[in-house]
Amino acid sequence: MKKFLFILFFFAFNNYLCSAQNRPLSNNNKIEKLKKDYLTQKLELTPSESKAFWPLYKSYFGEISKVWQENDNKPTREFKERAAEIRDTYRPEFFKVLGSHARANSVYIYEKEYRDMLRKTLQERGKN
Repeated sequence: MKKFLFILFFFAFNNYLCSAQNRPLSNNNKIEKLKKDYLTQKLELTPSESKAFWPLYKSYFGEISKVWQENDNKPTREFKERAAEIRDTYRPEFFKVLGSHARANSVYIYEKEYRDMLRKTLQERGKN
């Protein structure tokens, strides 16, 4: 009987731990959805532009994230230089999708606005 209770407890506890690990991902998904909605609205993406833009943006953002992690999540000089190189690489690609240099440059401007807005919101929540 003790073995049965132990096994039952083990599976119940294990299930609880596994489900707890999924919760932060849903927050990340919410943040990504907000970012997607924000950039779509600001860039005034058409459905066809959106279809081409988002895979390209995900690739760009993946490279930036990789460099950020390689620099221990700190805005070092090396990170800033590599990020600038990545932006310069992707700018012509964004131009092809968005059709103008102004809109291609706006990607980076609106991305920074979004990060600043997110940072401000998180700081305000931390104060409350």
